Amino acid sequence: MRVSRKSVIFSLLWKFLERMGSQLSTFLVGILLARILGPTEYGTVALITVFISIATVFVQGGFNTALIQRKEVEEQDYSSVLYFSLTVAALLYGVLFLCAPLIADFYEIPELTKIIRVLALVLLPGAFNSVQVAYVTRRMQFRKLLISNLTAVILSGGLGIVMALCGAGCWAIVAQQLTNQVFICVILFFISEWKPTSVFSLDSIRRLIPFGSRVLASNLLVTVFLNVRTLIIGRYYSKEDLAYFNRGKTFPATVMDAVNGTIQSVMLPTYSSVQDQKDQLLAMLRRSVRVSCYVIFPSLIGLAAVAKPFVSLVLTEKWLPAVPFLQIFAIGYLTHPIQMATNQALKGLGLSNLTLRIELLRKLSEALLLIAALFYGPIMIAWSGVAASLIACVISAPIIKRNLGYSYSAQIMDLLPSLFLSALMYLGVWGLLHFTAFGSLVSLVLGACTGAALYLLLSVVTRNRELRYLLSILFKNRRRSCV
Repeated sequence: MRVSRKSVIFSLLWKFLERMGSQLSTFLVGILLARILGPTEYGTVALITVFISIATVFVQGGFNTALIQRKEVEEQDYSSVLYFSLTVAALLYGVLFLCAPLIADFYEIPELTKIIRVLALVLLPGAFNSVQVAYVTRRMQFRKLLISNLTAVILSGGLGIVMALCGAGCWAIVAQQLTNQVFICVILFFISEWKPTSVFSLDSIRRLIPFGSRVLASNLLVTVFLNVRTLIIGRYYSKEDLAYFNRGKTFPATVMDAVNGTIQSVMLPTYSSVQDQKDQLLAMLRRSVRVSCYVIFPSLIGLAAVAKPFVSLVLTEKWLPAVPFLQIFAIGYLTHPIQMATNQALKGLGLSNLTLRIELLRKLSEALLLIAALFYGPIMIAWSGVAASLIACVISAPIIKRNLGYSYSAQIMDLLPSLFLSALMYLGVWGLLHFTAFGSLVSLVLGACTGAALYLLLSVVTRNRELRYLLSILFKNRRRSCV
């Protein structure tokens, strides 16, 4: 499947609109729920979501990626993966249903039993959705993802908000998360060309297992370690501490997912299409890293600079203890653009064994740092994640150099310009807010506008090539639309 430069650009545009639309809607729904509910309710649901997230990896964490990565996929492959994933989802639901009382007893929260048994139902539509997403992603039909995800977020978010206003407590969040997946499946079923058939082929599963199983193992490691801090804080600290921790992580994660998730979702099928042309793949990889960093670094560092007025205004002052967590995670996510881009490139080459090896090395260092920080409070637990991210870059650099031809100096030079400009922007915003005494709204607007203007000005002064590249795409597409 040959992918043209034009199709990549338009796919990036649709994927960006889809991510931004759904993320913005999810963001607004989360804010409204956080303002209506309190940290206790959010802390309770955060615990359950960990177990569901881990189970979801088994359902959709490997085979859907294998469907995207393969050069040739037959129609029976999609249906075979669907029935296999639904079977796994049903088995995992049974395990969670039976283990729910044990989890509730361990965390000494009796209501967890019922909540787990209801929320775990999300695994079934999630299995169906994973195959639908693989199909439309492989064909770069991201407009359909935009329609389904945005509609689902609005409908499920509206339901959650109504339930929260009616006093449903944490059940409002449960309903919102469960119906979101159901709506996505139903909408994609009607607007996508793919429909499941009655065919199931073990040969299809066998062909996908070598690649898919390694991707699954890698994704499982990532998911477990992303959520292990939640499990630890939920067990040894208060539900309020857990809520502040998770809320602080949510905002930087949303920025990362909206921008970098957009780019890398499009790049996997693109890398796969040029897996036999190493020079072209490396050029595409470096471009995606530089563009990701140029957009993500100022977004995360700017968010850290205005964290206090942002949280105070958006979530109200009862959530102010989440501010240091937001700032810590904003720093921690700075390493993710290059990590995610190189992982996608390795997957595009079919080297899922290497992504698994990298994740094993990363998680070993992360586990050691987490153990060292365990008894020093939630703040130190959060900082251990930042340290682990930095070490992960060092660990993976030789493997990336050897297999992708991405040298150490090239990796550093692709990160430094955006990091330098973002650091200067941070100093300007911090100084402005530190020496003024405006209210939350004025501080947030002033800080955001100053940061954006300063970053663009510095980009122009330094003749930043990523700004020129993005502007060239923008004006080229505008000229085409006017013809």
